[in-house]
Amino acid sequence: MTVKKMKEILLSSKYDWYEDDIVRMLGKLKRYSDDTSTEKLVEDKVIVPELAYYWARNIGDKELMKQVIMESKNPEYAYRWAKHINNEDEMKQIIFETKNSEYAYYWAKNIGNQEEVKQVIMESKDPEWAYYWAKYIGNQDEMKQVIIESKNPEFAYKWAMYIGDRDRMKQIILESKDPEYAYYWAEDIGDKNEMKQIILESKDPESAYYWAKDIGDRDRMKQIVLESRNPGYAYLWARDIGNEDEMKQIVIKAKDPKSAYYWAKDIGDRDEMKQVVIESKDPEWAYYWAKNIGNRNEMKQIVLKSRDPRYAYYWARYIDDQDEMKQIILESKDPELAYYWAENIDNKDEMKQIIIESKNPKYAYRWTNCIGDRDEMRQAILNFGNPEYAYKSPPHYTVG
Repeated sequence: MTVKKMKEILLSSKYDWYEDDIVRMLGKLKRYSDDTSTEKLVEDKVIVPELAYYWARNIGDKELMKQVIMESKNPEYAYRWAKHINNEDEMKQIIFETKNSEYAYYWAKNIGNQEEVKQVIMESKDPEWAYYWAKYIGNQDEMKQVIIESKNPEFAYKWAMYIGDRDRMKQIILESKDPEYAYYWAEDIGDKNEMKQIILESKDPESAYYWAKDIGDRDRMKQIVLESRNPGYAYLWARDIGNEDEMKQIVIKAKDPKSAYYWAKDIGDRDEMKQVVIESKDPEWAYYWAKNIGNRNEMKQIVLKSRDPRYAYYWARYIDDQDEMKQIILESKDPELAYYWAENIDNKDEMKQIIIESKNPKYAYRWTNCIGDRDEMRQAILNFGNPEYAYKSPPHYTVG
């Protein structure tokens, strides 16, 4: 196969499910002439293991692509190759050489060779995969020793919860003084007095909140939250337990727009909390406030002044004021938001120009598959090379 043929296959929408590797590969192919052979690409280590695996499985060139996997010594794609294609013995050797406990477990569970592969787990002393091995395969006595030696509170808790030997595992939790797993242990297994002492000593507001909510002793746990001054757990305490006035002061003094937004949305005190969001000048929480609570004119000014293309896009798509927000996208020259704007709102000609000028192959590739202009964008992709880029997911709420 030649580079020209490989480009044609990579640019066909049929294979857009491994998009990142496609655009990286197209960037690498730019330095090769169209009549260069695939063998030369393998020799130069241009083809990455992930692409080699998918190529062999769906297109062909298995011997060449196997060479890529073997030379990379990548345990994930060695395992996938053995499971879905063939050459188990050669691929198993990669698992042994890399001493990768995760893929040793998957190999034993889904392919076989349990006695051989078990040694990888035992030598790695990895408590996570020792636990999974014991739970789903066997060899509990040997794997339990890995947990005990690791002194890992997470897998001590899970072992006690789902397998047994609670007395020995409890000692790991007590010695670790880990408030998260002390809470889980008390909630799901018992020994509340011993585990509560860990929470009190740790002064951890997260575990104190959950303990008070699900177990009790609210007065002592409340003091931990109050002393921590953590606005996220102050909000959660007020929402789920009480003591609103004391907790509200933590949120206001912290000037945390996220907690202020959720307080206003779920509890009240909107005027006070709105002031926190306005003073923060944070476009994310200004957008959420406008969308779900109100005060759109005030919040819109925050988004406009921030010149943040992400929240300009969200505002235009889910609220209004497309012309004002579009200008932010055009000024930012952000190819990600230009692509989403064109796909979900409009102004394709203006947004397409941002993609082309950005020389970003990822969004040019998406544009060809989801919007159009294939000939123009495909040529642009081939001309871009391979700049760095990152795909940002929409924000998710996390506490604290």
